[in-house]
Amino acid sequence: MEAIGKILKGLIKLIIRLAIIYIIFLALAWALLGVSPMEGWTVTKSRISSSVNLITGATSDISDTAGDMARVGGRHLQDATDRFHGKDPYEDFNKSLNNPAAQ
Repeated sequence: MEAIGKILKGLIKLIIRLAIIYIIFLALAWALLGVSPMEGWTVTKSRISSSVNLITGATSDISDTAGDMARVGGRHLQDATDRFHGKDPYEDFNKSLNNPAAQ
């Protein structure tokens, strides 16, 4: 339990430090660039939101790909089994090329 308490205290300190640094950054941007704090806050929220969307979109694509890997692996195993038993994997393709009605 003590370790969790230390971690939480460290996290709270980190959040407070980041908030102070961000407030200083907003003040400097307002003083030097003329960007109002509300505008800076809006831009920050939109950039964080787009970053989160990018990350979650990438993980979604990865999970979809991982889900398809089982199907692809099964197909490769079936093709290998067919080759082992003497079936030509390109037999159907060759038949479609030799069939003039299919063209």
